[in-house]
Amino acid sequence: MYTEREGIITSLVGAGSHFKGTLVLSGILHVDGYYTGNIESDGQVIIGRSAKVVCDVVAARVVVGGEFLGTITATEKVFILEHAEVNGRIHAPRCVVESGGKINGELSIMSIKHRKTSNYVEFFMKSKDITDASGESTSKI
Repeated sequence: MYTEREGIITSLVGAGSHFKGTLVLSGILHVDGYYTGNIESDGQVIIGRSAKVVCDVVAARVVVGGEFLGTITATEKVFILEHAEVNGRIHAPRCVVESGGKINGELSIMSIKHRKTSNYVEFFMKSKDITDASGESTSKI
Protein backbone atom coordinates (compact mmCIF):
# COMPACT_ATOMS: atom_id res chain seq x y z
CA MET A 1 0.00 0.00 0.00
CA TYR A 2 1.30 3.44 -0.93
CA THR A 3 2.07 5.95 1.79
CA GLU A 4 2.87 9.44 0.52
CA ARG A 5 6.19 10.75 1.85
CA GLU A 6 6.27 14.55 1.80
CA GLY A 7 5.45 14.72 -1.92
CA ILE A 8 8.56 12.83 -3.10
CA ILE A 9 8.31 12.04 -6.82
CA THR A 10 9.17 8.37 -7.30
CA SER A 11 8.95 8.25 -11.13
CA LEU A 12 9.50 10.88 -13.85
CA VAL A 13 8.93 11.19 -17.58
CA GLY A 14 10.87 14.39 -18.19
CA ALA A 15 10.41 17.17 -20.74
CA GLY A 16 11.68 16.04 -24.13
CA SER A 17 11.07 12.37 -23.29
CA HIS A 18 8.69 10.09 -25.18
CA PHE A 19 7.21 7.06 -23.41
CA LYS A 20 4.89 4.49 -24.95
CA GLY A 21 3.53 1.59 -22.91
CA THR A 22 1.98 0.65 -19.60
CA LEU A 23 3.39 1.90 -16.32
CA VAL A 24 2.26 0.36 -13.02
CA LEU A 25 3.75 2.06 -9.98
CA SER A 26 3.48 2.89 -6.33
CA GLY A 27 4.05 6.50 -5.38
CA ILE A 28 4.06 9.72 -7.39
CA LEU A 29 4.56 9.90 -11.15
CA HIS A 30 5.33 13.28 -12.75
CA VAL A 31 5.00 13.55 -16.54
CA ASP A 32 6.42 16.57 -18.38
CA GLY A 33 7.09 14.83 -21.70
CA TYR A 34 4.98 12.92 -24.22
CA TYR A 35 3.27 9.77 -22.89
CA THR A 36 1.01 7.26 -24.64
CA GLY A 37 -0.37 4.07 -23.11
CA ASN A 38 -1.72 3.35 -19.64
CA ILE A 39 -0.82 4.43 -16.12
CA GLU A 40 -1.84 2.66 -12.90
CA SER A 41 -0.78 4.07 -9.53
CA ASP A 42 -1.95 3.69 -5.96
CA GLY A 43 -0.61 7.21 -5.38
CA GLN A 44 -0.63 10.40 -7.43
CA VAL A 45 -0.12 11.13 -11.11
CA ILE A 46 0.95 14.67 -12.04
CA ILE A 47 0.66 15.74 -15.67
CA GLY A 48 2.82 18.84 -15.94
CA ARG A 49 2.14 21.98 -17.95
CA SER A 50 4.45 20.95 -20.81
CA ALA A 51 3.10 17.37 -20.98
CA LYS A 52 1.09 15.83 -23.80
CA VAL A 53 -0.52 12.64 -22.55
CA VAL A 54 -2.68 10.20 -24.53
CA CYS A 55 -3.64 7.36 -22.22
CA ASP A 56 -5.92 5.96 -19.56
CA VAL A 57 -4.97 6.75 -15.96
CA VAL A 58 -6.10 4.94 -12.82
CA ALA A 59 -4.77 6.49 -9.60
CA ALA A 60 -5.77 7.80 -6.19
CA ARG A 61 -5.17 11.43 -7.20
CA VAL A 62 -4.55 12.98 -10.60
CA VAL A 63 -3.33 16.54 -11.26
CA VAL A 64 -3.55 17.80 -14.84
CA GLY A 65 -1.61 20.90 -15.87
CA GLY A 66 -0.99 20.11 -19.55
CA GLU A 67 -2.79 18.37 -22.43
CA PHE A 68 -4.58 15.10 -21.74
CA LEU A 69 -6.57 12.79 -24.03
CA GLY A 70 -8.11 9.65 -22.56
CA THR A 71 -9.86 8.49 -19.41
CA ILE A 72 -8.97 9.42 -15.83
CA THR A 73 -10.30 7.26 -13.01
CA ALA A 74 -9.37 8.53 -9.55
CA THR A 75 -10.32 6.97 -6.25
CA GLU A 76 -9.88 10.27 -4.35
CA LYS A 77 -9.68 13.49 -6.37
CA VAL A 78 -8.82 15.05 -9.73
CA PHE A 79 -7.33 18.55 -10.03
CA ILE A 80 -7.59 20.41 -13.36
CA LEU A 81 -5.20 23.37 -13.27
CA GLU A 82 -5.71 26.70 -15.06
CA HIS A 83 -3.65 25.84 -18.18
CA ALA A 84 -4.89 22.26 -18.51
CA GLU A 85 -6.99 20.79 -21.27
CA VAL A 86 -8.67 17.42 -20.74
CA ASN A 87 -10.33 15.69 -23.69
CA GLY A 88 -12.09 12.50 -22.67
CA ARG A 89 -13.62 11.15 -19.50
CA ILE A 90 -13.08 11.83 -15.81
CA HIS A 91 -14.49 9.49 -13.14
CA ALA A 92 -13.83 10.52 -9.53
CA PRO A 93 -15.60 11.24 -6.24
CA ARG A 94 -14.29 14.85 -6.34
CA CYS A 95 -12.98 17.16 -9.05
CA VAL A 96 -11.36 20.57 -8.60
CA VAL A 97 -11.26 22.79 -11.69
CA GLU A 98 -9.33 26.06 -11.62
CA SER A 99 -10.54 29.01 -13.66
CA GLY A 100 -9.18 28.54 -17.18
CA GLY A 101 -9.01 24.75 -16.93
CA LYS A 102 -10.85 23.00 -19.77
CA ILE A 103 -12.76 19.72 -19.80
CA ASN A 104 -14.10 18.54 -23.16
CA GLY A 105 -15.99 15.31 -22.62
CA GLU A 106 -17.64 13.51 -19.76
CA LEU A 107 -17.29 14.30 -16.06
CA SER A 108 -18.70 11.62 -13.77
CA ILE A 109 -18.73 12.31 -10.04
CA MET A 110 -19.05 8.85 -8.57
CA SER A 111 -18.79 7.30 -5.16
CA ILE A 112 -16.10 4.79 -4.42
CA LYS A 113 -17.24 1.81 -2.33
CA HIS A 114 -14.62 2.28 0.37
CA ARG A 115 -14.96 6.05 0.73
CA LYS A 116 -17.22 7.73 3.26
CA THR A 117 -17.09 11.28 1.89
CA SER A 118 -19.88 12.96 -0.01
CA ASN A 119 -19.58 13.53 -3.74
CA TYR A 120 -19.15 17.04 -5.02
CA VAL A 121 -17.43 19.17 -7.60
CA GLU A 122 -15.39 22.11 -6.39
CA PHE A 123 -14.81 24.97 -8.78
CA PHE A 124 -12.07 27.33 -7.66
CA MET A 125 -12.60 30.52 -9.60
CA LYS A 126 -9.78 33.03 -9.73
CA SER A 127 -12.16 35.73 -10.93
CA LYS A 128 -15.58 36.53 -9.58
CA ASP A 129 -17.26 36.67 -13.01
CA ILE A 130 -18.82 33.60 -14.61
CA THR A 131 -19.24 33.89 -18.37
CA ASP A 132 -21.36 31.91 -20.77
CA ALA A 133 -20.18 30.53 -24.14
CA SER A 134 -20.69 33.93 -25.85
CA GLY A 135 -18.39 35.62 -23.33
CA GLU A 136 -21.24 37.52 -21.63
CA SER A 137 -21.07 37.78 -17.86
CA THR A 138 -23.99 35.77 -16.46
CA SER A 139 -23.58 36.11 -12.70
CA LYS A 140 -21.28 36.96 -9.84
CA ILE A 141 -20.07 34.60 -7.16
